Amino acid sequence: MSGSAIETWLAHKQKKAVLNARFYFVGTSVVGVLALLPNFGIAFLICKLFLLLAIPAIPGSTIGAALLATAAMIALFVDCVRAERDDMAVIPLWLAREYFHMGPRIMFDGWSELAHARQFSRLDTATAAQLLAYLLTKTTPTRREELLRLFPMLTWDKIVRQLRLIEGVIIFRNQTSVSLLTPLRLELRQLLAHFSEAEIPIEEPEPVPVVEPQKLAAHEILGVSANATVAAIKMAYRNRIKECHPDRFSQSDAQSRALAEEWTKALNAAYAELMASARS
Repeated sequence: MSGSAIETWLAHKQKKAVLNARFYFVGTSVVGVLALLPNFGIAFLICKLFLLLAIPAIPGSTIGAALLATAAMIALFVDCVRAERDDMAVIPLWLAREYFHMGPRIMFDGWSELAHARQFSRLDTATAAQLLAYLLTKTTPTRREELLRLFPMLTWDKIVRQLRLIEGVIIFRNQTSVSLLTPLRLELRQLLAHFSEAEIPIEEPEPVPVVEPQKLAAHEILGVSANATVAAIKMAYRNRIKECHPDRFSQSDAQSRALAEEWTKALNAAYAELMASARS
């Protein structure tokens, strides 16, 4: 019964994620285009002035300037993808990129959110619900061998692909084990609160519960590899910080709110540590 409730919850989250991502993508596309218009206008004027000075008698200078300005916008998108945003070695260049890359970054952010929602919509909710229902009974990381023994129809790669799409699931790559972050665990327990005790997964009495972020390394807190890129760190941080923000638990008990605040502080510290390491 608990697995069915989690499956329904996942299906609802899928629909909500896709709908929100579509609205977000449309909004960021409109804002991104508006942010690009001044850049296009500047590029158009510079190109037209160049053409008039270089070839005064050239016909169709307006069309030529528009084509060159369009090529400049394409180059701007390419540079936005390849450039390191936080590289402040040359301050004027960094400031210029921050301004000119504003439009492309806004549009890329919306596309990234939409792509993630599409991946999440392809989640096998039945399989993921069974995995979550079992992981909810464990207060310490569950090793790969145990999951493969309990779910022989699945491979480890498929388990990882399924769980990686769910916010709040942490995968320990070095130890090949899986656990639930405290915010997700609390959300699932609240989801199943209206079921009878016989239908709710009973947590096993483990001697050392993994609820304190201090027990995890910085990259484990964010759920990334130890040598993750700056982009991966930023995306992981943005996703994780939404999971355990104290505002989500404003109506919960004092212990839940305290854990959410503790995880938020740990995520901020882990983000700062990994970003400093990635830049060095």
